[in-house]
Amino acid sequence: MVEESGYLEYGTSCFFVVPASQGVSARDSPELYSLYMDWLQGKPVGLATFNVEPYFEGKPFADELIVSVIDYNSQKPRVVIVRRIKGTTAISSKIERIPVGVQEIVQYINGTYKPVKRTVFKERKYFVSVIGVYDNTLYSWGRFVVFEPQHPITRLNLNADLHKK
Repeated sequence: MVEESGYLEYGTSCFFVVPASQGVSARDSPELYSLYMDWLQGKPVGLATFNVEPYFEGKPFADELIVSVIDYNSQKPRVVIVRRIKGTTAISSKIERIPVGVQEIVQYINGTYKPVKRTVFKERKYFVSVIGVYDNTLYSWGRFVVFEPQHPITRLNLNADLHKK
């Protein structure tokens, strides 16, 4: 076995390894494999990692909760993730990165402002919800998340300020 710059080689096979420093959980390895295979076929794919940090009254909430992610990018919304979590958790989902045009922006590069062209991608829309019951009390939170996946791995930090019912 040889390990060099994110690749592990076993004989003639080669597997791509996404580092944990990118915020991708090892639990998401089936998603990563599917993402990598689509990427090899030239499909415009990426990974959205939702970093969910549940809080209640300003303090971290460490009890068990259920997080769900609903994809609103097609005509009929569909549930893409339902997972039990405990405390701060990162969950990932494969997404499409569909280019829709080119935009010229001004960036500060090496001490001067220069016009730069960048690819604009179609916005992605999701609803993320967190729910749990602890001591016969319902805790919940939800938010629509809309973002443009400019990078192949997009990290979204979500502070889930739980409501008590």
